[in-house]
Amino acid sequence: EIVDSAAQVIDDVARNISADDDTLFVGVHVRRSDFSLYSKFWMDNLLNETFFEAAMDHFRNKHSKVAFLVVTDDIPWCKTHLTSADTHHVGTPSPEVDMAIMANCNGSIIDYGTFGMWGAILAGGETVTSRQTFRDVRWAADYFGWTYV
Repeated sequence: EIVDSAAQVIDDVARNISADDDTLFVGVHVRRSDFSLYSKFWMDNLLNETFFEAAMDHFRNKHSKVAFLVVTDDIPWCKTHLTSADTHHVGTPSPEVDMAIMANCNGSIIDYGTFGMWGAILAGGETVTSRQTFRDVRWAADYFGWTYV
């Protein structure tokens, strides 16, 4: 049921954009709601749209057709700040389905937290993150050779 729901979300986006074999699906995890309180001890500000757009540009510069599938705990922020035509806000009320969406993408963009980290690990493919992130994500990024922007 979880995997089928995630596949349906991805299929819907693919159909809407006329995806083909060259389309790269990139899962984008944006964590915001609780992280401002948690991160105040080691980060002055949460990552903003500048980071996400730079990470998206990294994929756009390497691939001719990209679809960014955003899962998040703050959909209003994402809909206001991540507005490119190739960006699709697909987050669901189910964290399990959101994880399955990320796991079924070809690449990942993550900010902080282990949810995004595991989504990226399960997806395989290239992952882009920030050096201004949680230590567990930096450890994974260094181990797997992820890209920092």
